[in-house]
Amino acid sequence: MKLAYVRNSLIGKSLAPTVARLWLGASAAVSGVSLAQQPASVGLSDSTLLAMSDVVVTGHSHNSVGSSDAASEGTVTTKMLNARPVQRPGDVLEFVPGLIVTQHSGEGKANQFFLRGFNLDHGTDFATSIAGMPINKPTHAHGHGYTDLNFLMPELIERIDYRKGPYYAHDGDFSSVGSAAISLRNRLDPASGKTSVGKLTFGSYGYQRLFSATSPTLSNGANLLAAVELVGHNGPWENPQRLRKQNALVRYSQGSRNDGFDVTLMSYQSRWNATDQIPLRAVQSGQLNRFGAVDNTDGGQTSRHSVSSEWRRPLAHGGALQASAYAIAYKLDLYSNFTYFLDNPVAGDQFLQRDQRGVYGGALKHLWAGKLAGLDAHTEAGSAYLIPWRATSLRLRATTACGKPASDCSAKPGSTGHPGCEPSPVFERTSTAGTLPAC
Repeated sequence: MKLAYVRNSLIGKSLAPTVARLWLGASAAVSGVSLAQQPASVGLSDSTLLAMSDVVVTGHSHNSVGSSDAASEGTVTTKMLNARPVQRPGDVLEFVPGLIVTQHSGEGKANQFFLRGFNLDHGTDFATSIAGMPINKPTHAHGHGYTDLNFLMPELIERIDYRKGPYYAHDGDFSSVGSAAISLRNRLDPASGKTSVGKLTFGSYGYQRLFSATSPTLSNGANLLAAVELVGHNGPWENPQRLRKQNALVRYSQGSRNDGFDVTLMSYQSRWNATDQIPLRAVQSGQLNRFGAVDNTDGGQTSRHSVSSEWRRPLAHGGALQASAYAIAYKLDLYSNFTYFLDNPVAGDQFLQRDQRGVYGGALKHLWAGKLAGLDAHTEAGSAYLIPWRATSLRLRATTACGKPASDCSAKPGSTGHPGCEPSPVFERTSTAGTLPAC
């Protein structure tokens, strides 16, 4: 895939921040009670004024007046990210105003997104990039534009630059509703001087998370950031989710945001059980708990490994060159069963969606400033390339009554089944085809 574009932005005058001096009058409210309601012994007349020191009010978001093309774009800063906890990595995109992030079929699967009245599925119409790498996967086995952010560690995010609307050619064909570019830190919090951090978290439903990171400054002045994450979570389900996630990152960087380069290595793998949709009639009749499952073999496993680099260099005339390159190895095995035993009352309807691909690509941009119709203008021209090698498949997988796939059963042919194999009670109540085959 090849993308070429030219972008021009007209820049108006910025609005300077203002500081207001506040005065408190005798008739103003103090601690929720007006001075007029205070006893006469207070001794303040209506003409008495109390002078206060200057009060500076700082907005929660970056002031982009004069630097943004539209009010529908903006930046999420580190301070904003640190001010609100997130439950899942994909939740960081909820900092984009109006974007809703949900989850189904297990925490190892990509999130589902909603924005401006659009159901974006798993990212079909919202372009996302991390450290210069596009995350949306074209012609994915589960859905076009599949965006899995579970390899992201929220503590390592420096900023999120977002845009809403189909107005930005350089964001590519997945950005018809919006886009978000996530930038990673080069160091841990430089303001505090911390060079390492460790977190150990325990929560309900078997939640466990270990996060550790360090960012020493090397002898040549470069930064090295290394981080690891281990996550386990069962969730509220009767069939425990058993999420097991391992994550690692190493990032080397030199220079500044405008003049420097970085190289990032990332590795991620995860496996989980999924409690998928269940029949409402079975819950209403009491045959199935709302957190129960019909097919307890649904779930998946996935992995992602990548190397990427970004390079930035200012030019003498005031412009700049930016380049990026990346290579990604990705795999997903996703087991789903939406109709249970409707089509195959003997072996079940479960199927496997497998996606295995390597992705290679890069981008080159030239930015410069000038005048257009008497106004200051920023112009950007560039080209992006993405070369995927992929293999996708859809396979049916037979399910047995003991909750094991037929290929996993260790019982010999002709035996009465694997120990613990009983007919599925929900299946017996909702189908006339009999019970599932034993292992």
